[in-house]
Amino acid sequence: MKKIGKYIFMPLVFLLSGCFDEQEFFIPDGLKYVAFESSSIVILEGETTSVDARIIYSGPALTSSLSIPVSVVDGEGNTAVDGVDYSIETGVSAVAIPTGEYEQTISISIINNDEAVGARTFSLNIGSISGFNIGAPDNADAGSVQITILEDDLNLFGYTSFEEPAAGDVNNYPAINGIDQPNVPGENSVDYTSVGNEMGFDTSYVPGQEGGADSGLLYGVSKFTSDADWGYDVGAFPDGDQAYSTSDSDGLMEIVFDELTIPDGASILQVSLSLWFANASFESDDEFDFFWRTDDGDELILSLRSDGADMTDSADGSGNNIEEQWTNFLVEVDNKKTGRLVIQIGTDSGAEINFIDNILIEGL
Repeated sequence: MKKIGKYIFMPLVFLLSGCFDEQEFFIPDGLKYVAFESSSIVILEGETTSVDARIIYSGPALTSSLSIPVSVVDGEGNTAVDGVDYSIETGVSAVAIPTGEYEQTISISIINNDEAVGARTFSLNIGSISGFNIGAPDNADAGSVQITILEDDLNLFGYTSFEEPAAGDVNNYPAINGIDQPNVPGENSVDYTSVGNEMGFDTSYVPGQEGGADSGLLYGVSKFTSDADWGYDVGAFPDGDQAYSTSDSDGLMEIVFDELTIPDGASILQVSLSLWFANASFESDDEFDFFWRTDDGDELILSLRSDGADMTDSADGSGNNIEEQWTNFLVEVDNKKTGRLVIQIGTDSGAEINFIDNILIEGL
């Protein structure tokens, strides 16, 4: 039995090794695949100018060029538009893998347009090829690739850099006791009725809080980037020649902006703004709170507090000192409904000066 086993075994080894050396072994059609390298590609408009969709061939070396039919298929829902969102310069009707090669690339140019339409998709599909499987052994969906273009543009729902309201010729506002604070001729504007461009706003004391008895406060729209009497110098306003200034309110001051219509089903709602704080002895109970006010109530979207001395970029005073510099904030709103921005400020020292500028409310 041992002699027979050796006799049978040795020729088998010889035959198999001979086949591999000559590379003449037979590969069934069932083991030849054509697929995209990935079944999904996600890119951000404005960040990526082009993307490659690679087609991979698995099987024995091609003895002739392999023509691959590829078609463009609309996405589900929000479809990317050829020539608006993307372009394929060479087209997709004549994709071929050359003789002896194993891949080919379709280069897709991504167009950075200014339209805020949300994420868009489209797909490339490989058509049937006689004698080849479409897809990969471990990923049957790789016979197509879905390209998703994420939006980098947002709709502007409302904005103000306080350029339209009148700034005072003298840099103060004589706050009065009571709720609503009216405009005073020659003083910084604390109220503004929109004419269709910048958001309007109304400044008041929150009911139940102590009213301000100071005869001179740094409240309202100011054009002064520096003031020796008040002891501040902001350098320059981030946008334009004016900003909204605040100081000692001896209570809680509230600035309420115009209501903005937010489309039903909005997926993104965000507020951005720039703030400057003087180098002063802010107390931990000083309030700088920003709300999104809807019929559902107030959503706190940004809260800043002092660490007991310096104003910080956190709600508990544990963050970075942000005094004597412009700091930009971008905050997301969870309650994506029609509403308005509300700012509440409570300080008790005339030296605790703050400026607000470049408010943008955007979304999709």
